[in-house]
Amino acid sequence: MLTFTFPIFSLLLLSSSSTATAAQPYNATDYYLFDYGSSTTTNSDRIWDNPSVPQTPYSTTRIFNTSSFTYTFPVSQGPKFLRLYFHPAIYSDLKPEQSFFSVSSNGYSLFTNFSAFLTTSFLAKTRSNARVDRPLVPNFVKEFIIYVKDAQILNVTFTPSPNSCAFINGIEIVSMPEDLYNSKKRKSVGVTNGPVIDNKMALENIYRLNMGGGHVSGNGDTGMYRSWGPDNNYIYSAAIGLTPVYDQLKPIMYTTETPNYTAPELVYRTQRSMGSQSDKYNLTWILPVDSGFYYHLRLHFCKVVPQYKRRLHICIGAAKGLQYLHTGANRAIIHRDVKSTNILLDENWVAKLSDFGLSKLGPKDQTKNHVSTVVKGTIGYVDPEYYRRRQLTVKSDVYSFGVILLEVLCARPVIDLGLPDEQVNLAELGRSCYRKGTLHEIIDQNLSGEIAPKCLTKFGEVACRCLNEERFARPAMDDVVWGLELALQLQEDDEKTGEMV
Repeated sequence: MLTFTFPIFSLLLLSSSSTATAAQPYNATDYYLFDYGSSTTTNSDRIWDNPSVPQTPYSTTRIFNTSSFTYTFPVSQGPKFLRLYFHPAIYSDLKPEQSFFSVSSNGYSLFTNFSAFLTTSFLAKTRSNARVDRPLVPNFVKEFIIYVKDAQILNVTFTPSPNSCAFINGIEIVSMPEDLYNSKKRKSVGVTNGPVIDNKMALENIYRLNMGGGHVSGNGDTGMYRSWGPDNNYIYSAAIGLTPVYDQLKPIMYTTETPNYTAPELVYRTQRSMGSQSDKYNLTWILPVDSGFYYHLRLHFCKVVPQYKRRLHICIGAAKGLQYLHTGANRAIIHRDVKSTNILLDENWVAKLSDFGLSKLGPKDQTKNHVSTVVKGTIGYVDPEYYRRRQLTVKSDVYSFGVILLEVLCARPVIDLGLPDEQVNLAELGRSCYRKGTLHEIIDQNLSGEIAPKCLTKFGEVACRCLNEERFARPAMDDVVWGLELALQLQEDDEKTGEMV
């Protein structure tokens, strides 16, 4: 577990573990909510989280139409979140074209000649540029980080522009850990200079996104009441990737470098991934920003330890798909290009077969078991008997599926010309190791200690039966499904005793 900081990048890495404890929130030393224009002021329960326009604090406002006005808050020394709540509307004494103002805090200029009304239009345009049709944003929050020094005073000053007025619906002040954004606390990689985030710098939050997940309200944060928005509003193009969710029953492990207040577990349980298609496209987000500023980009990662049972479930799901193709209709459907890249996973890791461009119907005559055809398929997966005889059968798919089983187990290419001759072809290597009883020597090292010995033996048996040189000796997909489900049961039984390889 390491945490790195670049001039504009901060990488926050976590790992998952079944032995970790649930995250505990940060306890704020300073916490105030001010609902301006009403008598509501609180420093305890937070009640503003509502995706629509909530009554508090947006139903009332404080308007300044003369000179500057300063709020002074007694707080402890250290960094503070300062959140300014705006709901642009036609108030009795406020017209949109007359509302331009500046805001400063403790000597920092937060914005100048600012229009909340124009900001709502910009926020809506930002999302529409990302190919999302969004209505006008009815309300918004401007969030800043201000470091309060030993005077222990936080000032917020509103200054209307000439012949204009200012307004505010609510102010929130929340303390935060000293080292959450302080770059002096982070390790730098590959850089020796650049902007330093310390107690002399103020920050403004532009985007805080939960990749692959939904909205996380302030009440779902770790004690600092940060809101995390969904990232789908900002994805560019139709290539949106996969959004798998990490098992809710497995806790997230935080570390001393990345403590439990860094981000909520909901953020680390979701992701946006390119999966097995990472060599074919990029994931791109469009995040419009203003020029002339430095931007601190923090990337949160959670390293999920590979769970062998998940791979088993995926194999079983794919096997059932082939089983249905072979037996679910009057005539069998032969896929003819079964390979790992043609098995897609949805957001719940459920396997689905794809790309039926080479598929063939089985023979009409029930006395025949093959179709004579030109050889098609992908090198490394093609049934050698089909290749020799030009006779396509459902057992050709079975052979290809056996290659996939070894691919899942070993996490390596099916053909690797960079290896010694006896290891180039994964199917041949897998059969050889299974016969010698050395299959455990070629499994994915990330699965070390995860596989039950009996399960590995059964899994290897199923794979090698599928890879038999003679098609008549290969199992039907019904038997493959049964064998994999037995392997899963053996895995679950041995997990209770802790016997793993």
